[in-house]
Amino acid sequence: MSFVDGNCDPSSPEPFVPDFEYASEAFTADIPTPGSFVLGLDVDSDAVTDACFKVPDLGAIDMVTLYIVNDEHGTPSLVAHLPDGTTAIVDSDL
Repeated sequence: MSFVDGNCDPSSPEPFVPDFEYASEAFTADIPTPGSFVLGLDVDSDAVTDACFKVPDLGAIDMVTLYIVNDEHGTPSLVAHLPDGTTAIVDSDL
């Protein structure tokens, strides 16, 4: 998973989560910027963004549990479990 620009093109040559594999163990990561941001998912490690998520500003939240899930058609989305017990779903823009 990498940060990408508003057009879902990689904005950094270094992935945000390098070598992240399906069904891998949980990890903790810091988002380096407050406010909204865009994450890209490269499913097959070919340096092409396969899914692009424009994550809105989550406000003053210290920690969010984030899941990457596929629907019945294989389309990925992000599901955020927020501290107040609610969830937010961010669909891919690609």
